[in-house]
Amino acid sequence: MTDNPTNIPPKFQKYNRWLKYGVLSIVGLIALIFIWISNTDLPSFEDLENPKYDLASVIYDAKGTPFGRYYIEDRVAISYEQLSENVKNALIVTEDDRFYSHSGIDVRALIRVGFKTLILRQESAGGGSTISQQLAKLLYRRPNMKGMSYPTKVLTLISSKLKEWVTAIKLEKSYTKEEILVMYLNKFEFINGAHGIEAAAQIYFAKHQDSLSIGEAATLVGMLKNPSLYNPKRFPEKCQERRNTVLKLMYNNDLLDKKTYEEISASDIDMTAFSRKTQSEGPAPYFRAELTKFLKDLFTKQNIKKSDGTEYNVYTDGLKIYTTIDLVYQKYAEQAVFEHMQWNQERYWKAWKDKDPWTHDTDDYQKNLRADILESQCKGSERYLGLRNQHLGKALQNVEEKYPGLSMSDNVIKTLDSIQQNLTSWHNATKNERLEIVDQDKYHRLINGELWPEIIAQYKKLQDAYKAVFFKPIKMKVFDYATGEKEVEMTPYDSVRYHKMHLQAGMLAVEPSTGFVKAWVGGVNHTYFKYDHVTMRRSVGSTIKPFVYTQAMAVANISPCQEFDDIQYTIAPGDPGFDMVEEWSPYSKDCCILKTLLVSNCSKKWVP
Repeated sequence: MTDNPTNIPPKFQKYNRWLKYGVLSIVGLIALIFIWISNTDLPSFEDLENPKYDLASVIYDAKGTPFGRYYIEDRVAISYEQLSENVKNALIVTEDDRFYSHSGIDVRALIRVGFKTLILRQESAGGGSTISQQLAKLLYRRPNMKGMSYPTKVLTLISSKLKEWVTAIKLEKSYTKEEILVMYLNKFEFINGAHGIEAAAQIYFAKHQDSLSIGEAATLVGMLKNPSLYNPKRFPEKCQERRNTVLKLMYNNDLLDKKTYEEISASDIDMTAFSRKTQSEGPAPYFRAELTKFLKDLFTKQNIKKSDGTEYNVYTDGLKIYTTIDLVYQKYAEQAVFEHMQWNQERYWKAWKDKDPWTHDTDDYQKNLRADILESQCKGSERYLGLRNQHLGKALQNVEEKYPGLSMSDNVIKTLDSIQQNLTSWHNATKNERLEIVDQDKYHRLINGELWPEIIAQYKKLQDAYKAVFFKPIKMKVFDYATGEKEVEMTPYDSVRYHKMHLQAGMLAVEPSTGFVKAWVGGVNHTYFKYDHVTMRRSVGSTIKPFVYTQAMAVANISPCQEFDDIQYTIAPGDPGFDMVEEWSPYSKDCCILKTLLVSNCSKKWVP
């Protein structure tokens, strides 16, 4: 009777033991690596249950229709129940066909990758990452390997991959398959400002994701492999090839019939609805800009905070903001302002043809004053601020570190330079409010210290750059009533002049019984003219006239067609309608009130 039940020859028994020990050592090593990985900087179960990613806040009108979003990342999260069947089917067959049968790591896929891709060099064999692993990669990005040596990069990559495996397993324990699926689609960035599948559907195809056609869903799912390479705007042919690959997988898995597959595969990707929206687009942009200030003030005054005690952020917290704006009213208001101001602007161009508003019919003092105003407008532009940061950024950062909060505007630097050259005095500078008197001591130490020579040298370079850049003609886009914007060749200086010569208006519609704001138009175009003429701090002027005229018609029974002589009217002491102790005369141009405003109603029968 032998002691060798497996009939292995004695000379091979020791090799058999070594093999067993080797396998056990490898398994043990892998187990130790996973234990070590698990105790490094991996996310905890609590972190995984509360993943951090920004959500856009949505603004709704009075009827519950969304008309704008606040965001840093334009993302609107959807639930699994809302997810398009077309997107779901395309995603599973393309990215993880055994998604519902593995626990985060697909061993069969890894073996396939190891054999076909690494050994047989078949690039079309597919990847081994599961959707859970891809979500782990999105939630917790790999470290930047730029500048690392090759061996360090390899070790870092292996470590990152192992961490993703462990995180994927944790995700599987923390979430259902459906939750993992929708979290991945909500998190993925489809470039062109589209964060998540819902934003991607709206930006690329101008529709919600649950309305995507099979071809459109396949296009977006195809982008998951490499959104830059399969960008339908930049590389339509590559994107179409990738879309067709997704369609073929759907066909092979009986999710498409042959006719549908062939029809969609033969068609081009329709990108005519593509629109990368900015926050200046859409209804009521001026209102939406003001709404952020209102919300911030509301949260502060009423101490409104999140459940964990932290402050709300309208750009990242996915709030739903319901307003009193009526989009029907808003549409008509914007149209009325635009058409009326376009008519006025045409009259303006005719009246000022071959005339320069900055020099026309004025003395030297006014010319210099207007020139300074125009230059200040140029120096408030983004173009100039970019130049300023380029030349003065580092020097002014040093000033901020030494004198926190000290104003260092261009006017301040010019004034300090004049003081140092004895062209003006500290008394005149503070008297004319060019410098704050409370900061005089800091400014004195600054211009007599080591920082000043660099500041004034860089400021002079900045002025040279300003002249070189702002007075050189370049191609640019400017506002145009007929087309929205047009491409022209002009200097940046002239573009500022051009836009400052456009007339502006504001319009506000308020429901009298409630005070609800129904429409808000702050200007003719928010992209080019961001100053809000609804909230401007100026005298009411002729805005008060309709209230006075209405009172005159309602109380004094004055007809809209009644005419008044445009002469000075004086109320004398003893007038029965007034309690005057001395004569008083209103401004003469408002005396002819009905004739000037209500003449258009003269053809109508007046009923008091």
